[in-house]
Amino acid sequence: MLKYFNKLARIGSAAALALMALQLAPMTGSAAPVARAVASHLTVEGRQTVLSFDLTDTLKIRAYVLANPDRVVIDLPEVDFALPPPRAVPKNSLIKSFRFGLMGQGRSRVVIDLAGPAQIQRAAVKSIAGGAPSRLIVSLVPSDASAFQRAAAAAAEEQARQTPPAPSPVAPPANGKPVIVLDPGHGGIDSGAIGPKGLDEKNITLAFAQKLRDLLVASGKVRVVMTRQDDHYVSLSQRVHIAEANHARLFLSMHADILPAGEGVHGATIYMLSTKASDAQAARMARDENSVDSQAGLAATVTTAPGVNDILDDLANRETRVFSHIFAQDIATQLRASGDLNKNPERSANFEVLRDPDVPAALLELGYLSSQSDTAKLTSPAWRAATAQSVATAIERFFQQRGLIGPTSGEADATASVPPLEAAKP
Repeated sequence: MLKYFNKLARIGSAAALALMALQLAPMTGSAAPVARAVASHLTVEGRQTVLSFDLTDTLKIRAYVLANPDRVVIDLPEVDFALPPPRAVPKNSLIKSFRFGLMGQGRSRVVIDLAGPAQIQRAAVKSIAGGAPSRLIVSLVPSDASAFQRAAAAAAEEQARQTPPAPSPVAPPANGKPVIVLDPGHGGIDSGAIGPKGLDEKNITLAFAQKLRDLLVASGKVRVVMTRQDDHYVSLSQRVHIAEANHARLFLSMHADILPAGEGVHGATIYMLSTKASDAQAARMARDENSVDSQAGLAATVTTAPGVNDILDDLANRETRVFSHIFAQDIATQLRASGDLNKNPERSANFEVLRDPDVPAALLELGYLSSQSDTAKLTSPAWRAATAQSVATAIERFFQQRGLIGPTSGEADATASVPPLEAAKP
């Protein structure tokens, strides 16, 4: 819960962004945002709660409500949110918290967490005379539960219709090199954990994945596909679809979480898929990571097709589970030599991002932003390079054990470019 308290309470910090620019590789994005958000305002007047953003230009928006949890979602063109941290939310506000960020190339989103059912009384961008910025205004009033649920159901259906399809399958590599998919956790509107001095998990995981990609490409032994190569949000199901579409032989998701104070947990941890969590910490981690789609303003989906749990249970008797365990052991072996492992390094839980039944997969917690020692390492270029080399060695060892690559290096292969996966269109 601490991870999400930090995530929801914090909106942005120019100082933190400047710090990340010094500590981590620069993030890529659109060169010319449609507009900049330069200030936000939250006011309560009687039964009405108003959230507004001062913008440098006018733009079109689409606002709607979603349930489970109760949220207001505003889809808009790409916006540079250059905002200070928000003030405390009034106790009588209909808004508990809000966040914003990129959802795809040229698209941004604001997600507002509600204290209870609410109706969008007004959602518009108005021009202000006298040269002042335009203003995005979202006015909310209380709503009865049944009316809210009806509006949320209709919006969820519309969002589903506008959601981009899964990536189309690509041709297998002509050179026969095995494909590994690197999955930097979080991104865009989903910052992930927020560590000391405003460090974002999404930037730490991307910087590490980029370094790991470069090492693997330089080896010439494998082909690398990344679920995201910049600061955009990619849904959990889309991440799995990318592995399927690219004929992946291995999938590695990377994270850097926060744990409640007092646990004193530090060091890398490798998670595998299991319908039953290995321990309470693993269960909590999977629950938090599986909820990020709702944090990004995606409608909740309910799987009604029979046999889903049976498929997951069956993985225990399939080679996918065996190879996932072998891969986790390979990573642990390499990281143990550098002293970067957690005291209980191999764990398991029901992580949605690991659910492809045909691709061996693991989730690597590089360390914990709740640990001072881990934070120092996670922001160190020297540690990043050394640890990425250890993980690259584990990946190559795994493929060698399966006879997919030889012991010698060939010519470097270009990293696969995955087209940006856009969010629902406004």
